[in-house]
Amino acid sequence: MDINEAIFHILNGDAILFAGAGFSHGAKNINNEEFLLGNGLSKKMIDEADLDEDDLDLEYISELYIEKKGIDMFISFLKKKYICQKYTDSHKIISNLPWKRIYTTNYDNIIEKASLDSGKYRPTITANDKIKYYNNKNDVVIHLNGYIEKLNEDTVFNEFKLTNESYMSKEIVNQWSFLLEEDLNNSKCIIFVGYSLEYDKSIQELIAATEKLKEKCFFITFDPSRKSLRLMKKYGQVLEIGTEGFAEKIQEVEKCYKKTTIKPKLMCFKKFNSKEYKSSEFLDKDIMDLLFYGKINYDHLVNNSKNEYIIKRDITDRIVKELLSDVELEIITSDLGNGKTIFLEYLKKELSNYGDIYTL
Repeated sequence: MDINEAIFHILNGDAILFAGAGFSHGAKNINNEEFLLGNGLSKKMIDEADLDEDDLDLEYISELYIEKKGIDMFISFLKKKYICQKYTDSHKIISNLPWKRIYTTNYDNIIEKASLDSGKYRPTITANDKIKYYNNKNDVVIHLNGYIEKLNEDTVFNEFKLTNESYMSKEIVNQWSFLLEEDLNNSKCIIFVGYSLEYDKSIQELIAATEKLKEKCFFITFDPSRKSLRLMKKYGQVLEIGTEGFAEKIQEVEKCYKKTTIKPKLMCFKKFNSKEYKSSEFLDKDIMDLLFYGKINYDHLVNNSKNEYIIKRDITDRIVKELLSDVELEIITSDLGNGKTIFLEYLKKELSNYGDIYTL
């Protein structure tokens, strides 16, 4: 897959965006300043609180700042630094694409503001929100390290992840692993913008553990370190074009884009197709495997016209007749090991004569 094909998938609403610290480049906060990156936040707190420190560990410096100036001043300081006032055209173009979902390690509200100013509302989720309320929603922005507009005395200690580098902590990966893995597997492509893997073992592990994920991952970056570049190339394709170059590429591809109507891909259901199973030689071993190990030979089961492989239960015809009339639900129940699985497999074959059959 090349970047042109990836952008087509984005425009079709079948891609995930990961926005890292570099995504914020070029935007201005309410003090009309550039957003602080890396050690910049620690240095700024040391200056503003007049701390006699050379250690730039953000968590440590934050504690000293709060001890000296108080929690209210600390919250006010962070809001001034991370509430967005201005963003670039590139931010607007990227934010307004029909992303399947957006993940970010950033505190700021650039994506939400750029979307809302164009009439597109994106709900914001933080790591402490209940995943069950959002796992089927598109257009959301998931702030993995905390969100500036939700910052208060309650969230500053249990939701905000104050670290020198943007990263996903192990606890967040564990809490959101289901949705993350589902998105990574089911999306046509994953775009990382301004996101460095150098400090993020959790994401590295997720990508490495997911089959064929590397060919779907694109890293949009600008002037990366050698170490970061090497890591990104290990886990996907790298384009050193920055957010501006990426936005320009999107506009270029949009000129020849036509929305395609794609038949939905089944994610949780498997369609039964009797044509997949062929008549084959019947062996005693097949019966032994079925009786002793519960191993089903589907070629024999589907082509069981003479009841040689399994015996057709009398209730089969009754259930088929009822489901074809006005019965909407049949529940098959028995004690353990009495043949429910084999019965349902045979029932699928019988019902497939009247329509499409799916297994959840």
